[in-house]
Amino acid sequence: MNVRSISPNGWNRQVCNYRARLDRVAPLVHGREVAAENIVSLLEAVIEPGDRVCIEGDNQKQADFLAQSLVKTDPARCAICIWCSRCWRCPSMWT
Repeated sequence: MNVRSISPNGWNRQVCNYRARLDRVAPLVHGREVAAENIVSLLEAVIEPGDRVCIEGDNQKQADFLAQSLVKTDPARCAICIWCSRCWRCPSMWT
């Protein structure tokens, strides 16, 4: 059954959104791994308006890498504002 064939406003809205995000990052992912040079593109493809981002890693180096990569993202492409802590409510995001 093609999940995307059912209306995204229906009972499976979250499943459709999840699959759409996976489809957007498919060219960047090899198995369960993403090359370090593709991480910014992956973040821009996955993050959507209203998302809250929590940075976690198994160690401080991973968390630092993810934080530095998030700062490199283009807010216009991923619809987040890296300049405020309330990115999903930031009025500058919608201008």
